[in-house]
Amino acid sequence: MDVAINRQLIAANDVRIWMFGRLVNLIEINYKEGQDVTPTKVLGNRKDVGYTRGNYKAEGNVVMMQEDIFALQAAGGGSILNLKGDIVVTYMINGIAIKETLVGVVFKERGTDAKAGTGDSLRYNIPFYAVDLKVAK
Repeated sequence: MDVAINRQLIAANDVRIWMFGRLVNLIEINYKEGQDVTPTKVLGNRKDVGYTRGNYKAEGNVVMMQEDIFALQAAGGGSILNLKGDIVVTYMINGIAIKETLVGVVFKERGTDAKAGTGDSLRYNIPFYAVDLKVAK
């Protein structure tokens, strides 16, 4: 089964994901970083003359199967919302090894995605916040 990383399918044997120090099997992980940008104007000019940069943010979501969420819940004392730590994502694309670390991750909520008529177990879509995103060079 392939794993989707930021909407790109990658062969599962080329992907390793550690969450809070545990190797996990995810269906999908998406993450991004960004910052607030505010345009700067001056009196008498309708166009922006520059910008200021504001707060940094990193966030994303993971999709995992029911069996995997139960293990994380146990580690979090019954709730994944109690967990705090890093997510390390390593994968290969075209023979190039990539390692990205989401630092200081906390889950925002827990949701379930169930579809009628499928033999699959329940999927959990869990949004998260991270303090920083580090890419190994």
